[in-house]
Amino acid sequence: MKKENYAQSLDVTPIVRATLANEHWYRNGAPNWLEGRGKPWERPCETAAGACARREKAVQKLGRAAFIVPGAVKLAKRLENCEPHQRCVSGACPECNRALQRSFVVHSQTTLATIKRSEPPLLVSIVPDFGRLPLIDATKARWKSIKLRLRKALREVGITLAMLGVDFSVNTRQTDKFIQGQLWGVICNPPASWKADLKPLINDTGQISRPLRVRVFDGYPAGLAYSIMTRFAAKSWYVDFNHSRDDRGSSSNTRNRFLQGGPDWLQLMLFLDVIGLDSRIVLIGIKRIISKDEVIFQRSKVKGKRESA
Repeated sequence: MKKENYAQSLDVTPIVRATLANEHWYRNGAPNWLEGRGKPWERPCETAAGACARREKAVQKLGRAAFIVPGAVKLAKRLENCEPHQRCVSGACPECNRALQRSFVVHSQTTLATIKRSEPPLLVSIVPDFGRLPLIDATKARWKSIKLRLRKALREVGITLAMLGVDFSVNTRQTDKFIQGQLWGVICNPPASWKADLKPLINDTGQISRPLRVRVFDGYPAGLAYSIMTRFAAKSWYVDFNHSRDDRGSSSNTRNRFLQGGPDWLQLMLFLDVIGLDSRIVLIGIKRIISKDEVIFQRSKVKGKRESA
């Protein structure tokens, strides 16, 4: 029986289809990096076998949810049929996410090496207050409008070159649960006032305590790899009374853990499958093209020309 060609699904863009047609990204070898470099929990980046094992566990979890959420059956079948040279290319697939992550690292590194600049690129984290989606009713249309608003804000403050990815987490604040989108990646040659100009555009309500974090990019590939995270977090707020400290009172704090199953994980997986892998990439001043049967990043030559999002 002929298997379904999931790479032709509507959620798979031609550029992602061409990128992940290269099985190199699914294997081990370069690029490599350490996660949490220098920290007590430092560890090597995920292997091909590790991603495959997570995909197989995801299939089992989705199968158990079949009688609760109808869409889980369809997604389980898609992930189950992901194999070499016939990939599922789902936004929920650990193996395909890892492949996209690895390709993003290499393409971004290659592009950075060709850019003329007077200062090092900047590694940024952007958490917009408008980047929230309801956990149960998150849709592709809603995420598309958020992504367009983010791109507009970046362009408005004069950023003309950026290679960014999107991470998602499930956040719990009291009884409210939502999916939060966060941009992470590198920008080059921004104008002097960009930080002051960007903050009110991404945090007009003041709900996000740290909407923008910036540091100089040291060139280590983990900084680029975090742009396309392959594991997703659950974040919950609580009141920290700081009993061990006399110099401060109570404050709001966050507990983070990896989502590995349960209703929240299921809703996030269904959402990621619907929006597709390409929805996790935001490029400004860069376009992706297919050259000699492979996808490369190329600087946009014409100012104002529309590039791949």
